[in-house]
Amino acid sequence: MKNYDEVVGIDVSKKSIDAYCYQSQCYKVFSNE
Repeated sequence: MKNYDEVVGIDVSKKSIDAYCYQSQCYKVFSNE
């Protein structure tokens, strides 16, 4: 099993792209244009 420093979850929709970093608990929303 590998040890990762950060895990990023990404959700892509018609209006936005949401990204969440698990370890640093950072949440960011980008416009999907």
